Amino acid sequence: MQAYKRQPIIEKRFSHLKTDFQVAPVYLQSVSRINGLLAVYFFALMTHRFVGAEFGTYDVIRVLGAIRNENRAHHYGEAGSGRYIAAKKELFECFCPCSDMWRQQVLESSLKIIDQAEHGLHHIV
Repeated sequence: MQAYKRQPIIEKRFSHLKTDFQVAPVYLQSVSRINGLLAVYFFALMTHRFVGAEFGTYDVIRVLGAIRNENRAHHYGEAGSGRYIAAKKELFECFCPCSDMWRQQVLESSLKIIDQAEHGLHHIV
């Protein structure tokens, strides 16, 4: 019941869900349902965090340029042409750099996120 008394604090942390997903206030009376709801919220946030993890690649101008060029090549270019292939390669590079150092950092960050999720689960259950 202690956690339930902190509901306003918890709801503030989830306020972004209320705007994006139209979540209405929920009023629960049993401890098991409160724990269940918090577990669902936790899984949803961890999924959102893990799936949407941003590891950073290149500056926004380069990424936007690559998106624009790839879109132009896709819709108006000739498949297989030099420009078409270059645009596709540049877009891929912007979201998945060839750099071994970047890939190692992403792997380490991903494992850290998974460890944080596992640690959080142990505190809920």
